[in-house]
Amino acid sequence: MNTLSMLRNRIGRLAVIAGGVVLTTMAVNGFGANDRRLATLAAAYGLLVLSLVVLTGFAGQVSFVQAQLAGVGALTTGWLVANLHWSFWAAAPVAVAASVVVGVVVGLPALRLQGLILGVVTLALALGFDAYLFTLGPFGRGFTLARPALPGLNLADDRLTFAVCLAVLLLACLLVANLRRSGTGRLFAAVRDSEVAARTAGVDVTRLKLTAFAVSAGLAGLAGVLLALTVGSVEKQSFGLLFSVNLTATATLMGTGLVGSAVAGGLFLAFGGQVLGLAGIDPQYFNVVLGAGLIAQLIAAPEGLLPRVGRLAAGLRVKRTAAPVVDPNPATVTP
Repeated sequence: MNTLSMLRNRIGRLAVIAGGVVLTTMAVNGFGANDRRLATLAAAYGLLVLSLVVLTGFAGQVSFVQAQLAGVGALTTGWLVANLHWSFWAAAPVAVAASVVVGVVVGLPALRLQGLILGVVTLALALGFDAYLFTLGPFGRGFTLARPALPGLNLADDRLTFAVCLAVLLLACLLVANLRRSGTGRLFAAVRDSEVAARTAGVDVTRLKLTAFAVSAGLAGLAGVLLALTVGSVEKQSFGLLFSVNLTATATLMGTGLVGSAVAGGLFLAFGGQVLGLAGIDPQYFNVVLGAGLIAQLIAAPEGLLPRVGRLAAGLRVKRTAAPVVDPNPATVTP
């Protein structure tokens, strides 16, 4: 593929993203205030699910600290804006960078551990975040943030905030999809499929693992920044262990191998409780429904719901387009 074709493809993808943002924002304009807020939260939650798509789906690593990494991003943003009077737009990249640094530190145990043991270690780290890190220094209290402004735009309007968060999510999905097709993405897959074979082939597994944790932490930190922007306040209680477990369960339920799971997972986390309420079920049973759905999914569709639906749809298309079989020797009827 030549340079001109690649440029056309990229412009086309960006045009699709822009069109999707505009059309979706127009649809959300008809929502009530609460539904618009949930839609905006869905975009932020989608980034958190996307962080697990990179870490678990692409690189085969396990983490239960994604909510805590988002908390680092959100609390750092709140502290810089409230205490040092930074602009939100200046604080946001610093907060994401802080999440990346913490994510790399969290990824250090992955250099020697994998699978269930790594999951248990990250679970212990998540508990450590909740019990100690989020009680120290700038993380010891909550912050209130005023909605920032863009040139000619006021993000105090929920519709504009939704458009910004959705654009960030879709752009991140595009970048992650490109990452999967890149050389680094193929090396991630090699480490995921067989770490021993990857080392034997000369792959720098250490660098790749830390890269996966860094990219995943950056996405989680960015999600935390968007959550702070959407909610307008930051509290450490919002980034606890249960939220991390819910994120991992949702990513697994939807399928960590697909970028599209980010959108589906974000919608599920944001609107799941409301859907239960419409069905006459108390929203407080959301975690019970999530757990039951996860068990059923692991038994019936271990790869995730979205990959299974995709395979079923592909099978139906093949059946519809298959040419009819013609008997080369049709039977003749003798009068």
